[in-house]
Amino acid sequence: MGISLTRAAQWTMVSSSTAKLASTPMNESLLKEILHFVEHFSSQHPQEAEHVFEEPLQWSTTLVPSDFKTDYDISDSDVQSHERDSEGHPLLQLSPPTVYVRSFSQLSKLLHLADDKKLVEVRACLEGKFDVVDRTKEEDFQFSNGYRAPLWRQVQGDICYLVIEPCDTETLYITCSTAGSFLNGGEENGYERTSDAYEDLVTLLKSRSPHFADKINQVCLFFCCELVLIVCLIKKAEVALVYFRKTSAGALPGELFGESSTESEEEEEQPYRHPETNTDLPSEYWQIQKLVKYLKDGDQIVTVDTLCAMMDFNLMQESCQMAIQDTGGLKVLLNLLDTDEHKCKIGSLKILRTISHNSQIRRVIVDMKGVQSIVKILDSPVKELKALAAETIANVAKFRRARRNVRLYGGINKLVSLLDCLPNFASLTPSQEEDIEVACCGALALWSCSRSTKNKKAIRKAGGIPLLGRLLKSPLQKMLIPVVGTLQECASEESYRNDIQTLGMIKDLVRNLSSDNDELQMHCASAIFKCAEDKQTRDLVRKYKGLQPLVSLLHKADNKQLLAAATGAIWKCSISQENVTKYEYLRQHSGSSLSGRITFKETVLYFVPIVFLFFESEVRGQMLHDIWMKTIK
Repeated sequence: MGISLTRAAQWTMVSSSTAKLASTPMNESLLKEILHFVEHFSSQHPQEAEHVFEEPLQWSTTLVPSDFKTDYDISDSDVQSHERDSEGHPLLQLSPPTVYVRSFSQLSKLLHLADDKKLVEVRACLEGKFDVVDRTKEEDFQFSNGYRAPLWRQVQGDICYLVIEPCDTETLYITCSTAGSFLNGGEENGYERTSDAYEDLVTLLKSRSPHFADKINQVCLFFCCELVLIVCLIKKAEVALVYFRKTSAGALPGELFGESSTESEEEEEQPYRHPETNTDLPSEYWQIQKLVKYLKDGDQIVTVDTLCAMMDFNLMQESCQMAIQDTGGLKVLLNLLDTDEHKCKIGSLKILRTISHNSQIRRVIVDMKGVQSIVKILDSPVKELKALAAETIANVAKFRRARRNVRLYGGINKLVSLLDCLPNFASLTPSQEEDIEVACCGALALWSCSRSTKNKKAIRKAGGIPLLGRLLKSPLQKMLIPVVGTLQECASEESYRNDIQTLGMIKDLVRNLSSDNDELQMHCASAIFKCAEDKQTRDLVRKYKGLQPLVSLLHKADNKQLLAAATGAIWKCSISQENVTKYEYLRQHSGSSLSGRITFKETVLYFVPIVFLFFESEVRGQMLHDIWMKTIK
């Protein structure tokens, strides 16, 4: 907790001696994690929960004596718990407004009493007079400079003293100093040197313990072999990349990838980039490598702690991702997904979800058959696991082979089933909020997968269209963006366009054109552009007053993608003469400078260059032909 609060928490200084937690999403997330940990600590670790703190937690609480019921001695101005420590002090004492808590058990009970003010109490506790951050990160016998030797020995260069008991030799009493590591006298004041000074502690131990030397040499040999293997793989990847570029240079669009017309946007394989010297690597690289070693050899508790420690690093940083990949950490993380421990799975998925933004790591995950393990978790009864798995699939399925694997392992049906929730958005229960989060993540994953033609058919076959239509009525933007994104991706298929029309989704698409979110507006306009092939759909857009918001989007000239989508939708709707008449009416009765200056034909022709830039070649050619025929009439 100390590491998380120190590295991730964002503090604001109220005065020279007082700090407050800033109101940021990161801090809110930390507070919720701490609250969840404390609430469940007593049930998961009943013995540890009864352990009495050396010093009580102390803060100003919002609770009053009347909030406490049984198990407490209550007076008008004071509350004391029946439970007391060995010296007779109550484990919880309230002297309004200050509360003193001496165990996790009492802390958990207090949070239960706080009811809807739990997060307020957690925040107040962290900001209280008992400096939780400093106390959780402080170490005994350590000076401010990090040295542990007495001050008068620090002058001689001593840093710290170690007592090491090897299995094959006598106990070693070691001094670590600025001059190196050496054996000392071994007594309480035996500071004198009794051996040669070695460059570091490992070298000293290798010279004194044959068993240690043998083990450390085995580790070195393993990493040397692994490094040679990585170099060989890099060379093979570079050769394959050169061959791919030579063979694809003269190929026509669509010849290389036959599964879908949109598959031509397949990512190029990026050669693995590794710094040539160790000096190029930041300290985080080596720290994460050490954590991966613990991850390989530790038991369940060590594994969970190690995963938490890894999440304290900035895993979006390339060097951190490289460290995980270089030491075989990806394989370990994927293996954890096949265990029965939910905590290990959650920790592993949180890391995979983050590092899978890297295109190189996405491909390695697929190569290691990781998609199959992630898809299996979609059947888990634990909602958090399902949401994390779906979000990871959304990141991994950015290229054709990954999308195909999701379909082949039955992932499409499972992702569609995640959309099946019927919440009352006006008043959500905690369980319904979890269902919504799962559905959002499922929609994100389907959005990534829907770039494949075969996946579009699989989504429709699994019954995804009615479920997407139901979620389209949601007021939540985080739900609407992936849902509309999936629909506009699938609307390139005629069967989808018919279903979108018959299931009444055009009305919802038009409604969301007036959203304050540019991305949502862009996807709605793009969906209307694709669906307006049919005259009935064009009439529905006019019926639900969709022409006016489409015209309004033309004023957002700084957002080229939104402008292109809106222009395409206006052009497609203009195939119907009734819509042209409606547009001219809007132009004449609008105070807009743009619509007041130019006619409908001029507006469409004005944005032809944007259409030319943002739409695919075959669509672009048809659009330009139709626009020209329309404007010369």
